[in-house]
Amino acid sequence: EKSGSVTYIVEPHSTHRRYQVSPHDHLTFRQAQEMSSQPDLIAKLARHIATDFEARGFGPVRVYVEALVSLNGRRPRLLLNPSTDFGVGPIALNRAESIEAEPTIPPIQLRSMALR
Repeated sequence: EKSGSVTYIVEPHSTHRRYQVSPHDHLTFRQAQEMSSQPDLIAKLARHIATDFEARGFGPVRVYVEALVSLNGRRPRLLLNPSTDFGVGPIALNRAESIEAEPTIPPIQLRSMALR
């Protein structure tokens, strides 16, 4: 079981101002929900957001990703390196600097509750 939340941070080269972009600005609710725990889809949307900002006259931009994912009931953790610029593509997601390490703590254990 994986669930996640994603926020994109866009930083134009010219201004160094930062813009927060929600996946919901570009996707349906269902698409955003499905994409939020899949690194390849997160990176693809980052590239799309970069292209969108460039087309609107912002010039070249950097796109950073804050992707928190919970795996099998664990606390949410960063899925991707937040200092990686995902606005330039293609990103090799198999590189160690792009994807964060897997969790080392075990998932939560639920006790069975018998009905009385």
